[in-house]
Amino acid sequence: MKPGKTVRDSLIWFVGEMEERLEAKDMQRGERGWLDLHPLWLFLRMGEHFDELRQDLMRPTSVEDAKKTCVDIANEAMMLAEVLVSQYNLRMKSKGVKERG
Repeated sequence: MKPGKTVRDSLIWFVGEMEERLEAKDMQRGERGWLDLHPLWLFLRMGEHFDELRQDLMRPTSVEDAKKTCVDIANEAMMLAEVLVSQYNLRMKSKGVKERG
């Protein structure tokens, strides 16, 4: 993010929701968290959550369920991005190339 840029209130709220969902599952993960997960597994898990979201949206009383599913999708997208960058950096490091973030 560019220095001096303000973060939208809706983004601050949503990131807070993401962090709460992540904290709830911290004890289930190992020391490296999601970095040991395979990118394809994360991608497929996101697909499962998209299917869940479709079902949530068809039920008019499931706003809370839909919100949680959106947060799960966002967390998995963040995890996938981090895993891909981490794997890329490992490959580049083995070739003597500087890390990318």
